[in-house]
Amino acid sequence: MGRIICLADSRKHGLHCVAGVDPRTGKWVRPVSRHPDGALHPGDILVEGRQLSILDIIEFPERDAPAVDFGFQPENVLIGPGRWEIVGRASAEEVLAFCESSRVLLHNAYDRVSYRYLQGLPRDRWKSLQLVRATRLCFRMVRRPGKADQCRAGFAYPPGGRTRYDLPLTDPVWERVVADGRAGRSECIFAVSLGMPFSPDDREPACFKLVAGVIRL
Repeated sequence: MGRIICLADSRKHGLHCVAGVDPRTGKWVRPVSRHPDGALHPGDILVEGRQLSILDIIEFPERDAPAVDFGFQPENVLIGPGRWEIVGRASAEEVLAFCESSRVLLHNAYDRVSYRYLQGLPRDRWKSLQLVRATRLCFRMVRRPGKADQCRAGFAYPPGGRTRYDLPLTDPVWERVVADGRAGRSECIFAVSLGMPFSPDDREPACFKLVAGVIRL
């Protein structure tokens, strides 16, 4: 059985992308299905009639087979048949121990990473998930003509540094918090993920950074 502290539950085209840290090893794990982009159906992550939430400690069945890594996601683990279980609950203070203090966020200081760059890295340098302590927060809803409104998170990382990021926020719980004007400006822990390769305006494919999970401190 796999075990994670759930740190990301991201909306993904009507499905879910769940990820977390294995408390036994401190390593990231992203349970994935055989769906073309690895997404999980809502029914996959129902436990005793409710969906998982961030900070739940979860056990889930794994298949004894390699998961598709899409050329940049070494954290992926293929789920197997069987029940998911919630075996505990972590605190924000416990999770702080897994926050990183690197100079940049997921490979660089921009909002995306070139897919060509990622594929050129040796596999031991692949990385598509990072937990960070975010400061100088600014949450907002962005109106997009002809499309659904987009929730975005602006923040500084590393704390005290000059680099600011402005990324889409895909944690559905926090999308509602921001839409209702309840986000505030207190410090948060963010789980940041790289999305699937995408070619905006017919440019070179890139993996965009997303805030996939939020924990208020």
